[in-house]
Amino acid sequence: MADESTIRTVLVAHAGFVALVPAVRVFDQVAPTNTPTPIARPFVTMTTVSDVPFNHVSGAPASAGIRIQFDLYADTKASAKAVLAQIRAALHAAGHGGCEELTQDLPADDSALRRISSDWLFVLNR
Repeated sequence: MADESTIRTVLVAHAGFVALVPAVRVFDQVAPTNTPTPIARPFVTMTTVSDVPFNHVSGAPASAGIRIQFDLYADTKASAKAVLAQIRAALHAAGHGGCEELTQDLPADDSALRRISSDWLFVLNR
């Protein structure tokens, strides 16, 4: 029972998450680059990586697997890990039984940024 907008709503309603990342710094797919001032950090981008129905032999699929990737950008690795901890806390507290499938440190385009990428799988009932 999840989609990208539901997951975003859960995150920005969680006090621990918004204490680190205000709602205005949660972006769909990419963070804006042509802004008058640099985006404050940390910030998060969310991308739906896949949305695949669980097919049946007959009838329309009743559910789907949706994979959402969170990319966390911060000044330090510790700060990015703190944001990841709050994403985990928010999703588990809300009862969204997402399964964290892969989390990794990745290079950011800007060498001053630290990036952690975390992929989650959710089941969406249709």
